[in-house]
Amino acid sequence: MCSPAGLTYKRTGQLSPCLGVGGLTLDDAVAKGEQIAFTGTSEVLVLGDSTQFEGKVEHFAAGDTIDLSSVARSAIIGENFAKGVLTLTESTG
Repeated sequence: MCSPAGLTYKRTGQLSPCLGVGGLTLDDAVAKGEQIAFTGTSEVLVLGDSTQFEGKVEHFAAGDTIDLSSVARSAIIGENFAKGVLTLTESTG
């Protein structure tokens, strides 16, 4: 996993560095207890398999983007943000 300029990924207590600017793509599962932190501006986090993301996102702010590349926008039929948790509801058919 990676930690480019502007984003950090803490996996099991360790920061993992990689080359890159302004974005991070994760195609693997992210377990509970793992953290993604937005530390720059206009950063992009791409979740290649968003169904396997159970981690925590910190410091997400206006101008930052989370791209759920595995989910078609047309499939999202509901959204809710409460107590710091974003929940998206996807159609089943």
